[in-house]
Amino acid sequence: MAYATYANLAVTTDANTIAELCGDDGSPNPGPNAVTSALLDRATEDIRGYARVGAMYSDDQLDGLALANNAALWGLCCDLATCYLFDRRSTEYPPQVQKRYERAMHMLEQLRDGKTIFGALDAAAVAGLPTVVAVPLQLLSAYGAA
Repeated sequence: MAYATYANLAVTTDANTIAELCGDDGSPNPGPNAVTSALLDRATEDIRGYARVGAMYSDDQLDGLALANNAALWGLCCDLATCYLFDRRSTEYPPQVQKRYERAMHMLEQLRDGKTIFGALDAAAVAGLPTVVAVPLQLLSAYGAA
């Protein structure tokens, strides 16, 4: 299951641009189509790979976020898929696509390094963040505080 749909992709990238980048015979290939599906799947696998290295999420947890329509997750997936679409036709990204690529790579690196999470703060413990426990003032001296 891809972490984004064609509808998500069309929200983030102009549908006419997508159709032009998907067409292989000189005519536009409107989505959803085999190209958009394959590139959304590829982006999903890239996200999974970075998440596995960071050990922040299991595939099941990411699938749950995708089913919950987590905007950060589908946005990342669409940014990557858009870059892959442009890779089909050019060697350089337009400036706005270059910014999306840089943002996506930064997010993937943060995910890999355990420095970012998807979802609400309520889900942070599931993502592996530490639990913070308040220490009563009377016990501070036991921890070396004055």
